[in-house]
Amino acid sequence: MSPEARKASASLAAKARWGGNVSSDSLKLKQQVGLKKIAQIIEQHMTDMGLSEDEKNEKTALLVSLVNETITAKLKAPAKRKAHLQMAAFQA
Repeated sequence: MSPEARKASASLAAKARWGGNVSSDSLKLKQQVGLKKIAQIIEQHMTDMGLSEDEKNEKTALLVSLVNETITAKLKAPAKRKAHLQMAAFQA
């Protein structure tokens, strides 16, 4: 972990424990570090499976697509619920 990432992680942990505003930059850096670790684990797993670079690229594209679909669905769900509740309140 880079010194910047360690600093951001420590700052985030202290703010979570003692209160205070967590900056979006700290959260983004923490997220990037986590995603990089996940990518390294997946890359190593695919290498251990003996996949070719083309196969790795294909599986990675499928994974990215699945993650994007899941995120999109989760982002749309609260908006649908809110619209449904608004409609129900209007009809009452």
